[in-house]
Amino acid sequence: MEIVMQPYRYHVFVCDQQKPEGAPCCSARGSRKLVEALRAEIAAQGLMDRVQVTPCGSLGLCERGPNMVVYPEGVWYSGVSANDLPELVRRVRKVRRGDGGLRFLGPGACLSAYFPVSLALF
Repeated sequence: MEIVMQPYRYHVFVCDQQKPEGAPCCSARGSRKLVEALRAEIAAQGLMDRVQVTPCGSLGLCERGPNMVVYPEGVWYSGVSANDLPELVRRVRKVRRGDGGLRFLGPGACLSAYFPVSLALF
């Protein structure tokens, strides 16, 4: 029996860039724990076969981190905490992307997102 490997439908890159002491960066704001928590939440919602989470280098916007981006749609999130993840994953699963732009809703607001096309996520 041949096993056919299917590509993930979604790929989430989470910045885990480390910078010198005092420089703003996602790792100093807990991105490593965020990656672990995101993987756990994706598993809890039964999405492990559809979503790959990858720590990555700088996505920019360091002072707003932790930052992450969901592909293929290109949805960006900033200022995300582990407490935001259950709602973020639920909302992202249901969001129909329409017009919009990169929005920062302030500290603690996880849905700072860019919605360029009409596709459902997750």
